[in-house]
This record gives sequence, C-alpha cells and structure tokens, in this order.
Amino acid sequence: MLAIALDHADLVISLTDPPLLNYWAGILCTKKNIPWIYWSLDLYPDAFISAGIVSEGNIIYKHMDRMFRSKMPSMLVALGELQAEFIQRKWSRKVPQVILPCGIQNVEPTQQLPSWRKKDGKIYFAYIGNMGEAHDPDFVTDFIDCLDESKHRFVLSGYGSKIGKVIEHVKNNGAVELVESVDRNELHYIDVHLVSLLPKWTHVCVPSKAVSAVCAGQTVLFNGIDTSDTWQMFHSAGWLVPATTDRRNRKELIHGVLAQQMLEADMVRKKRNAENIRETLLKVETDAYCTIAGWIQRTLPNNDGNE
Repeated sequence: MLAIALDHADLVISLTDPPLLNYWAGILCTKKNIPWIYWSLDLYPDAFISAGIVSEGNIIYKHMDRMFRSKMPSMLVALGELQAEFIQRKWSRKVPQVILPCGIQNVEPTQQLPSWRKKDGKIYFAYIGNMGEAHDPDFVTDFIDCLDESKHRFVLSGYGSKIGKVIEHVKNNGAVELVESVDRNELHYIDVHLVSLLPKWTHVCVPSKAVSAVCAGQTVLFNGIDTSDTWQMFHSAGWLVPATTDRRNRKELIHGVLAQQMLEADMVRKKRNAENIRETLLKVETDAYCTIAGWIQRTLPNNDGNE
C-alpha cells in the first residue's frame, strides 16, 4: 500500500514511529527517487537494542542498520541538537536539518484548581505520562520514598509497561495522589515534573514530558545523564539526579535536591528560567515550520516549472 501511495507523491515526510516506518520510507523513496524528510521520534532500529530485544550482532538488526545508513533522507527533523548529531553520524554526509522538540505547546492554564491541587502550601511534584521501557520506575519510587508528607505532595498519572510497579509501591503512601489523567492546562499546578531516561536510551528517546512541563512555566527534575538533550535544553530550569544503579547514593542525591526545594528563591529563579525557555521554544517551533516549508518550496518545482 505504501509503495502504491508513493506513485503519486512529490515528497514524503516520514516519522520513525510506528517502528520501521523510516526503514521502508528510505528504501521506497530512494528506489522511486522521491525526496523525503526523516522526522525523528523514538529511533528504530536503535530502540530494539536499547530495549534488549536484540543485540548489535543480530543479523536482522545489522541488515536494518546497514539499509538505514545507505538510504539517506533529503532532510532531517530531530528532537534535539544531540539527537541530530547521533543520527547524522550514521550517514556518509550531513543532510540539512531542523531541530523541533516534541511537546511544545502554548496553553493558558485553567483558573480552576484541579481536584488534586490543594491550597496547603506544599510543594507539588508529579510524574505524568509514559512509564515505558526507556524510563526507570525505581527512580520514581526512590524519589517518593524521600518525600516528607508534611511538606510535599506527589501526583502520579502514568501509563506504560512499568507503571504497575510504581503504583503497587505507592498505593498506601499518604503523600501520593493517583490521578487518572492531567490535562495540559493543569500542568501549571505542578511545581516540579519528574522525567526519567535510562542511559542506554539517550538520543534514542527524547522525553516530551520535559518540554511540556517547561512550556507550562514549571521546573523539571531530570534523572538521566547530563549529555542528553533534555538536560542540555533545560538545565537552567531544573535539577539533575544522575542515573545510577546505586539506590542508596541516589536517595542521598534526592534528599539534597529536596533540601534545595526549601529555598524559595531557588524555585522562583528556575520557574522564571522556565518561562524564558518557553518563549524560546515557541519561537523555535514557528521558525522550524517556516524552515521546513521553505525547504519544500525550494525542493519541489511549481506546476509551471519554476522553483
């Protein structure tokens, strides 16, 4: 069906998700000499390695990776500068690129307090969204274990393959509020948004929840490595708890971050930085779409044959 549809296409924009869509787009667009834009989300076949589904020596993976390297797109749209570098290194030459983080939004916060947000003077933390293979549930449970119920509240609203472990761990914790869903215009009522990315998923996945949090004018507590796009983009609006398998050390680091939270000036400064980053991201989004549109106009001739 994809091959038939391409018979009438002047240009193809291909996402990387569903898995291997980019693989087939590369093969077919190259065969039919159709320009195509590679728009990266989670990267495949790299994610199969990160998830431990196959090894780098797997014959099928090696074939897919070789085909991906040989079927270069006409343009790359990536989630961050570091992810773009990771992808570009696979190709024999650099292709034009645009950076467009996922999760950018311009949403006015609701004026009505959500049911889970109380006027209690506490600091509200949250994990909202996917808790899948790329994320560390132990970090979230360790973080919750370090909370002081008299000072902190934690909103948990997640889904994915690993969320059950977190829910089971916190179901009797008085500091935790289990919420079915949190609307975008309610994100403003979370003071600190937790984001986790396992090191082996760095660049393969760039969590959109950090972008959404900052676009809501709020801060991010990132669990991952400092050479990831998430930390590079949002370090001035958040805190880093480096990824580690030493849970005792991690809890010490978390307690250090929680002690910082008591400094109101620190929270105010980071939220102000988040507001500034939000304005930058909104401009990045507009500029990115203009750049993509301009590139398409220059690449595809008009009906009269002019560029």
